[in-house]
This record gives sequence, C-alpha cells and structure tokens, in this order.
Amino acid sequence: MQYIGKINRKQLGKYRKRLVTDEVILTNERIKHIKEHHPGDYEKYAIYIPKIIGNPDYIINDNKNLDTLLYIKRIEEDFKNVQIVVKLNTNKNEKEKKNTILTLWKIKDRTYKQLLRNKEIIWKRLDNYE
Repeated sequence: MQYIGKINRKQLGKYRKRLVTDEVILTNERIKHIKEHHPGDYEKYAIYIPKIIGNPDYIINDNKNLDTLLYIKRIEEDFKNVQIVVKLNTNKNEKEKKNTILTLWKIKDRTYKQLLRNKEIIWKRLDNYE
C-alpha cells in the first residue's frame, strides 16, 4: 500500500462534509489491476499520481458509482490526459478506511471532451485551456 497524499476538501463540493478522511492510498491490488487492464499506463504515469490528486484540472462526479470521483489532469510532458478514479470514504463507521485509488489510465481527447460535456463537474481549475 502506498500513501499518495491528501484530497483538498475545498474542491469536493457536495462531498466536502461527508468525507471521513482526506488521505488517499493506492493498494498493491489496485496497482496490479491498473497494470493488467491499462498496460503501460502505470509505468508511465505513476510518478504523476500525487500531482493529479493534489492539483487536478477537473474533478468529475462518477454518477454510476456511489461516492466515486474522477480526477483528470493533462500531463504536459506528453500532451496526454490522465484520469484517476477515487473511491471516497464517506462511511463514518469505517473511520480507519482511506480514500482509495481504484484505477488510472490515459484518456483520448474525444473522451476527455465527452466527460466535460456530459458529466457533473465538481471542481475545475480556473486557468484550464479548452
């Protein structure tokens, strides 16, 4: 298990008061999942995970999964957009449980634009470039 960093509660909108902890982790099981389902993405983008969580371009509500957010950031070094899916701990009965990264992958520009157009944006960086 890796400690990644902290979520900025000010960016969480409706989740702000429901969040039990602001700590984010990435488990070995989730790393294995990422490597198996998104070949090459973990190796290429793992170094950016703290930056994406700490300074995302967008945070989008995953309306298919309860208490789950999509953190999206453009990685300027290779002009790719990376999405990280984070399951939030909003269960006050499980205070020891951390917010967990479920997966990450690079997303195509078309998918990026569709997400911004069709999903609920919880937070966006003010100097975004669209």
